[in-house]
Parts: sequence; structure tokens; C-alpha cells
Amino acid sequence: MNFLSKNKYAARLCLFLAMVYFTSYITRLNYNAAMAAIIEEGTLSKPQAGVIGSAVAAGVLLTLFG
Repeated sequence: MNFLSKNKYAARLCLFLAMVYFTSYITRLNYNAAMAAIIEEGTLSKPQAGVIGSAVAAGVLLTLFG
């Protein structure tokens, strides 16, 4: 691999990782904002909502720290 193709690959990888991080962050924020309404409506109980919140957090952490 020559120098230019390495830089192109690194730039694409960096862009991809930034998009994944942004998507994970927005998902976490949106879920936390909607959780109170979901619980109040009775769709989920607090423990169920907590389990889903933990799964979202685990997804974010695994995305960030592999």
C-alpha cells in the first residue's frame, strides 16, 4: 500500500467511526428523553426500561472501547 492509499483508508475509517459515535450518542440521548413518557404511558415498567437503557449504554461502550 502506498502512502496516499493509506491516508485515504485512514480518513474513511475516521469518518466511519465518527458517524458511529454520533449515532450512538443521539440514540442514547433520545432514549433517555423518551423514557419518562414510555414509563408513564405504561408501555414498559421501570425495570424493563432500565434493561433497555443498559443495553443501549453497553452498545455505546462497546462501540467506543471495542
